[in-house]
Amino acid sequence: MFVFSFLFFLVGACAHLTSFYGTDTISGCILAENYYLAKKIAGNSIPATEHSTIVSWGREKECDAYENFI
Repeated sequence: MFVFSFLFFLVGACAHLTSFYGTDTISGCILAENYYLAKKIAGNSIPATEHSTIVSWGREKECDAYENFI
């Protein structure tokens, strides 16, 4: 079951990259680059964090949370 799920995940991630450049799925980038014989990277990402990982520190420690993230 895992093999099929992972393959479907890869195909979905690769399909997303046919229309969008932004992604956090490295596996999808690798598949797209190999399948389409890409000359340059198939997708890109930015440094980011989940909202909940900052607010869980509380209002008083928000700066500490960002410092910890960096």
